[in-house]
Amino acid sequence: MRIDLELLIRSLPSLLEGTKLSVAIMLFAMSLGVVIGLMMALGRLSKVAPLRWLATAYVTFFRGTPMPVQVCLIYYGACPP
Repeated sequence: MRIDLELLIRSLPSLLEGTKLSVAIMLFAMSLGVVIGLMMALGRLSKVAPLRWLATAYVTFFRGTPMPVQVCLIYYGACPP
């Protein structure tokens, strides 16, 4: 199998656009994750019992279910047929 350098050079602008989009999505997801994680950590340390219970239930749910199950629940929950 031979690498077609001409095809690679022609595809480079599209590959770079895809890379930029991937980095933007990653930065957004990391930022959102830090904010949600901080809120859950503060909720679990709270002296308000219902807030602590909710944060604990949230953390327990996401730690206890496999990632593909979470993705399906979020996708089909956010985009009903």
